[in-house]
Amino acid sequence: MNNGSTPLVVCVVTAALAALLPGSARSMPSPGGAWLDSPSIHNWNKIAEHIPRPPAPSGDPATEGRCARTVRPASTREDRAVVAAGWKLYRPYQLYATTSFVGGMASVDGMCRPLQYNVFVFSNAVFAGTLSPVLMNSREDGALVDATMIDSSTFSATFARYRAQDPLCCPTRASTLEYSLISSHAHPLVVPQETSTTPAR
Repeated sequence: MNNGSTPLVVCVVTAALAALLPGSARSMPSPGGAWLDSPSIHNWNKIAEHIPRPPAPSGDPATEGRCARTVRPASTREDRAVVAAGWKLYRPYQLYATTSFVGGMASVDGMCRPLQYNVFVFSNAVFAGTLSPVLMNSREDGALVDATMIDSSTFSATFARYRAQDPLCCPTRASTLEYSLISSHAHPLVVPQETSTTPAR
């Protein structure tokens, strides 16, 4: 006797199978800047961790149409490692001595701005961690505004902080996070230090 439960069972089984398919699981948490408000930021980077893989695109494919020109071609060993993990390169390669930053995105919005992106840090071409524990979207709370290298083991990143009433063009606050690059068990590791939030200039 069909009591109406069969469709529910099918849906549950289908969802469970979908969760096991390659690429269906998000490798990093969803965007948002709430993590920057914590008085003590726990380090999300792990020793000898592999470059995380991108999620399924939530926006437009970065390599199609007019936005394809915004994708930077790989030119370094670090670039190639990020591309091999499945990301599209979206910002200039930064290098200070042996430390480098490589930006990777999963998709773009209608104006070719990066969506689902992060910045990957390398030391001597070895992956050391990311600048954010979550993926970021342009013009949303927690979006990366700038990353600055002070020296090869000290750098900072500034993130846009939106209030509910802020227009998309103009977040009223910005959070700046300082980082250190250390060597742990012979592996480089990005360690977040102090964060501060101030009115945007």
